[in-house]
Amino acid sequence: MEYALWTRSAIYFGIAEALTNGATMSAAFKRIWSDPVGSAAIAALIVAPILWGFGYVFDWLVAKTTVSNWILVCLFVVCCISLVKTVARVRERTLKAVIFPPWKIYLADYFLGLVWRWSFFDDGTIYDLAAFCPYDDYQVVSLDVFPHRINSPIAFHCESCGRTLEEFNESYDELQRRIRRLAQQAIRTDAWRSRMAAFAARPPPDSTAAK
Repeated sequence: MEYALWTRSAIYFGIAEALTNGATMSAAFKRIWSDPVGSAAIAALIVAPILWGFGYVFDWLVAKTTVSNWILVCLFVVCCISLVKTVARVRERTLKAVIFPPWKIYLADYFLGLVWRWSFFDDGTIYDLAAFCPYDDYQVVSLDVFPHRINSPIAFHCESCGRTLEEFNESYDELQRRIRRLAQQAIRTDAWRSRMAAFAARPPPDSTAAK
């Protein structure tokens, strides 16, 4: 006890002396730390509480209660491990939901009389949009109804089943933009789930019933 009081007194005296001489607090500590006696005193003040703490924990561990304390420590460690694993699983699921949101499985739908399929970029932008025949699932392309007219309407014809499909009074680029907006609307309103279910429930394509 006397040594601890002497140590604190030495440190306080050193700081007071340094400040009296016009030094800053950090400079005062540096001056004391560079002095062998002062650095030993500071080290003693730091080490003593640590050793006391270790001694207290050791005495608690070896002490006897209705249940041995070491068993309580083991149970505490097991609980901590379980908690860390639970937090890790929740964090992993959260990251997966952020990195791969559930609506990214929405890759096809039936819009304006045609089946449309697409892909998503990482930021959710739709690309690789393509149209398919709703009867036999054959990919179709747009053709100008009046090839020699500017801004001619477009139509879709299925080469597989021979059907002439929908006709649109707009360009293919404008039609694709409209399909993207419809798909994005379904995602925003969370209607994509019911639309996916309805699309999956459609009867299978039948290529034998050609016109």
